[in-house]
Amino acid sequence: MIGDMSRFLQGFDAHMAKLMFNRPKRLQPFMIIVSRLGVPLVVTFVTCLLALTAYIYGESSIALGFLLCIVALIGGGVLKTILKRERPTSLYVDSMRIKSFSFPSGHALGTLVLYGYIIALLFYFVPWLAATAALVGLGSLVVLTGVSRVYLGAHHASDVLGGWLLGAIALVLIVWVTFS
Repeated sequence: MIGDMSRFLQGFDAHMAKLMFNRPKRLQPFMIIVSRLGVPLVVTFVTCLLALTAYIYGESSIALGFLLCIVALIGGGVLKTILKRERPTSLYVDSMRIKSFSFPSGHALGTLVLYGYIIALLFYFVPWLAATAALVGLGSLVVLTGVSRVYLGAHHASDVLGGWLLGAIALVLIVWVTFS
């Protein structure tokens, strides 16, 4: 069973890598910018600012939600260290200043949790149309961030999917804590 799943993931990752290998090179500057917007350190910094702002305005449950976003990012980092999955072989990985393992993608997990939480808050506090616009914009950024990680060769596609899955689970829990 585990062997079958491993073979499936290897085939899936190889197929996605092959698709990305044939990608237009002119998209690389855009993908680098998108990827940088999802750097876990950047996401953590923004999340801390939002937590502090919510706390200053007396919204302690929202501040707690943002702090839980950081806990989710830390949890993803711990999981990377435990699982020790190697990154794909690529020039991008070779040039990375900070070396880390591959699964789950911290970019995918972090952007889904942070931007997903912001979207949830907007649906709770602002008119539906404005929240929907944020959903489209921030949702696109989450998807593009994940795609950029595979495009650049920083992750296997299954690392990104795993990051999104773990991020979605964390987001559900964070929203439940915030609004219950």
